[in-house]
Amino acid sequence: MNKIVPVAIAVIHNKDRFLLTKRKEIDIEDKSFGHCWNFPGGGIEFGEDPITALKREVKEELQVEITIKDLIPRIFSPLRHTWHGLLICYICELTSLDKPIILNHEAMAFDWFTIEEIKNLKTLPLAYDIALEASKLLEVKRNKPLV
Repeated sequence: MNKIVPVAIAVIHNKDRFLLTKRKEIDIEDKSFGHCWNFPGGGIEFGEDPITALKREVKEELQVEITIKDLIPRIFSPLRHTWHGLLICYICELTSLDKPIILNHEAMAFDWFTIEEIKNLKTLPLAYDIALEASKLLEVKRNKPLV
């Protein structure tokens, strides 16, 4: 059965680096997705607000809290077999850099990468595009004059 799946994505940044996790599980539909790097996040449940979903997913996956800074003004829409994702991406920061990240069963590793490093990683489709959009938005925010 074909289905559209809304997904909330946390583009967690610290200075010029983005936090990515390396998937542990092998995707039954597409084995090439196993062990790929990607941004944390997950499905938005029926009746759930995207921001609530994002905070829940990050807490489940990384055992940390986030502060949402901005919505990336672009919807990413990957299509695979019978799955059509609608990715809603938010620029985030860790609430505390002192709290350790503890991965759940979905990931085998995490690390911080620059945009150039992400370009050369084995990632899920659109990870680099999402990082690029986030970088552009962060640059605009950095250069915005105070009124």
